[in-house]
Amino acid sequence: MYQEVLDVNLLGMIRVTQQFLPHLRQSKGRIVNASSAQGRFASPFSSAYSISKFGVEALGDTLRFELHKFGIKVIILEPGNFAKASAQFLPENMKKTMQRVWEQMSPELQKLYGKKYFNDVANAIAGTPDFSSPDLNMVIDDYIKALTLQSPKSRYMPATPLWKLIPLGLYFSPGWVGDFIFMSSLYLLKK
Repeated sequence: MYQEVLDVNLLGMIRVTQQFLPHLRQSKGRIVNASSAQGRFASPFSSAYSISKFGVEALGDTLRFELHKFGIKVIILEPGNFAKASAQFLPENMKKTMQRVWEQMSPELQKLYGKKYFNDVANAIAGTPDFSSPDLNMVIDDYIKALTLQSPKSRYMPATPLWKLIPLGLYFSPGWVGDFIFMSSLYLLKK
């Protein structure tokens, strides 16, 4: 699973960027990378996704520094939670995905976590759309700004106020704050 997610979210982005760099240097173009609010914080049961998006953040920042000499602008988009706008989070798709995850787990891991705990986690993840926005207009607006403004910001975070607060709050808080929040939610799953 990790390799699949990294191939799509990070390594593919690197390969495409490398292929177009000669043209970007000539044209003084720009690179707009899609990251996520989860590029700023990690949460339980999303390690592959979080790792890939942390990598996108690092890629965007380093490219912005390294390519400045050539007049290339590098912009990172960090959308918040828009799960309601994605078919990936439809109940039937989530059920298939989580079943695939369970089947890919070793028998030892299945025994260690247990089916009940796994199902509780799957249900919690399936609840992601409950706290999301179905309206992608703010994402589209920020992409347009990133692509067309003469002097774009280095980062855009299209998100509802809650999804702006969560990643920034966790990013700038002491580690124990995020630990407390996530460990409390895990504790609730155990009951």
